[in-house]
Amino acid sequence: MTGTAASADWRDNALAVALFMLPAASLAIPSGYSWGALLLCVLGTLAWRDSSPPVGTRVIWWGWGMAIAGISLLWLLPALMQTPFRLNSLDRPSKFALALLALPAAWRMRTHHARPLVLGMLTGVLTAAALAAWQIKVQGMSRAWGHTNAIHFGNLALLLGLWVWVWTRHGTPAIWQAAGRVALLAGLCTSIASEARGGWLMAPVLLALVLWLDRPAQASTKHWHHAATALLVIGGILSWQWSTISERTRQAWQEVQLHAQSGTNDTSIGQRLEHWKLAWQMGREKPLTGWGESGYQAEKQARATRGDIPALLASFGHAHNEWLEMWAKHGALGLSALILLLGVPGWVYATSWRRSITMSTALPPSDLCRKASISGLVLVIGYLGFGMTQVMLAHNSGVMMYLFMNLVFLGLINANSASSSPEPDTEPH
Repeated sequence: MTGTAASADWRDNALAVALFMLPAASLAIPSGYSWGALLLCVLGTLAWRDSSPPVGTRVIWWGWGMAIAGISLLWLLPALMQTPFRLNSLDRPSKFALALLALPAAWRMRTHHARPLVLGMLTGVLTAAALAAWQIKVQGMSRAWGHTNAIHFGNLALLLGLWVWVWTRHGTPAIWQAAGRVALLAGLCTSIASEARGGWLMAPVLLALVLWLDRPAQASTKHWHHAATALLVIGGILSWQWSTISERTRQAWQEVQLHAQSGTNDTSIGQRLEHWKLAWQMGREKPLTGWGESGYQAEKQARATRGDIPALLASFGHAHNEWLEMWAKHGALGLSALILLLGVPGWVYATSWRRSITMSTALPPSDLCRKASISGLVLVIGYLGFGMTQVMLAHNSGVMMYLFMNLVFLGLINANSASSSPEPDTEPH
């Protein structure tokens, strides 16, 4: 074996390990999402000099790279200019810079790299469900937190389960189809155990999205039987956990009524409504650039001290809404950056999915490009929905999983474009 071939083989194997580790360790161990991401960064850095995206996909990478760089600069510049300078203020923009370093690793992805990714996602959601069961049943915790925020834990587990389901629904052996259904149920159960109501609201939306996007060109009776069976099993899970769901839903409605009738703000819903009101007001006061991170915190503390807002709000670092968070802290510039961060990959996935179903009827349902596109749309729309009641990009797990899972799905679309095979091999073994 020549030195060049040996190097390529080593990098290919290391890339497979990274793709497995990223989702597999994401929720089961503390900061587990960092290990696969770090390996992707190392491989990307090593490949910067000798890798480039295929000509036909360069617009994808330029767009995604500019979206990452834009929002990173949005957080970096205020951090550099604040007085006194704090090193930890570089934490969030540095993660986006790392994602840029990993780009060449995605350019080197090939169709066979889908296998370790699917195995990693399956491992990730099953271990997350086991951890949730341990925390609830053995440790006696009231809700499953994993090793991160409970809301992020439940939301990310839901996405993992949906992704495995997408990759195993069609064109795979029966055992993998069964594994996909188990993964979906594990993700749903973990979401319920986390008591993340935003995830509960998005779960039926994302389920319907997958069923619609991943429908066969000519839906057979068998297809609809499978869909009905899946819905019945999901209904059984929901009925089993109905006491938890109904209690949290009833509590949310009561908190909304309390806030509307008496202005009560010391509840979960009351806090969110007050945060949203404050963020909207602050954004209107500085609509172009916002208050900045430190300015937002200082002004909120000042208003709490004067009694203009409930004192409780001063102890929270974000507005519990992704869009209002950007509006208050970074104004119209922040909203534009967030639109690009969600819109660029969303546009790529939608375009790729549409192309995969219109090119020809010869494309099988298990086509890699189609699966990667649907998974990417689940990711983007999931974050869009989760962000209505939680700032997913305010926590490390939310940032890292969004950046690097997008990188992976875009890389698989890139691999499909670069492959000369008319029917990419995406069947996990």
